[in-house]
Amino acid sequence: GAFAVSRPAGSFTPVPAPGLPHDREKPTLFFVEDNAELLYFLLTGLEDRFNVYGAANGAAALERIDSLPKPDVIISDIMMDVMDGYEFFNRLKARPRYDDVPFIFLTAVSSPLEKIKSLSGGAVDFITKPLSGLAELEAKIGSLLEFVSRKTALLKKDLLERLRQVMAQEQSNLSGQDDLLERNMHSFGLTERESRIVECLREGLQNKEISARLGTSTRTVDTHLYNIYRKTGAQNRIDLLNRLLNPHG
Repeated sequence: GAFAVSRPAGSFTPVPAPGLPHDREKPTLFFVEDNAELLYFLLTGLEDRFNVYGAANGAAALERIDSLPKPDVIISDIMMDVMDGYEFFNRLKARPRYDDVPFIFLTAVSSPLEKIKSLSGGAVDFITKPLSGLAELEAKIGSLLEFVSRKTALLKKDLLERLRQVMAQEQSNLSGQDDLLERNMHSFGLTERESRIVECLREGLQNKEISARLGTSTRTVDTHLYNIYRKTGAQNRIDLLNRLLNPHG
């Protein structure tokens, strides 16, 4: 898998090896477990269905995780040397990149208090060791991934709907501004050509750009602007647009 493991004779120490490349189509799991034999069992048992990575304790996990693809689920032992699972969890969750990653705790302590402590700390699930197999772990991982997928889809749907509403409101505002501008230009007695020049001013065009768009000379544009200011009583472009778009402001 993505975290290949070898077992030298007489040792269960996992040794990272190049292994298979990371598969973007597979979910990614990150295991933190100081029992080398169990870590080996987890990595090799799940590498066909997931990208699997691992570390032997919380400190090693914190050092390694940033260099890896972001995991979809993190599964960590609680009782470990160097740095236990709770400290690893708290330090990792302080990093914004991992704030949304679901966390499962593994522990040999099966007391209700330990379970409450794990779940109240922010973990989403809890599995008691020893594992009888991978079925329970796979089921919980699958359930988590499905939940996250549905949640993401709902968030995207909600975001798109809000974006649609904002765009519709903006379009409505622009349409209302267009109507207001047209009414006010008419009430000030602006000619059709003068009205075209005002619309160009609203777009932020300069005199030379207006003359190019309308196919006339800049001198002619200057003359029209003089007449527009005279008819509306405006002192400059900003004053003119305020009078036409916000006459009561």
